[in-house]
Amino acid sequence: ENKIEELHKRMGNAFLQEMKAYDKERQRIDKMLDRKPSQRKNFQQNVSMQYALRKMEGAFKSEYESWKNQRYYERLEREIQQQNERGYER
Repeated sequence: ENKIEELHKRMGNAFLQEMKAYDKERQRIDKMLDRKPSQRKNFQQNVSMQYALRKMEGAFKSEYESWKNQRYYERLEREIQQQNERGYER
């Protein structure tokens, strides 16, 4: 239960960090393109959005993989503990 809450917090923090980076990049591009034609501006914004989405996807994937690895590790620990309680040793 706590592990799931921790995962939600970490994923939320990763999401917020990516959104902050995206917003900063978007503001930088907006300032840079204010004098450019609107077609170029729209293209740059779409590229920026795709970049931000890829970064967020990577952050979520990383957090998910970390969570899966943690669950696998905990399961192995439980199995070893159960074997030790039964008197078996590896």
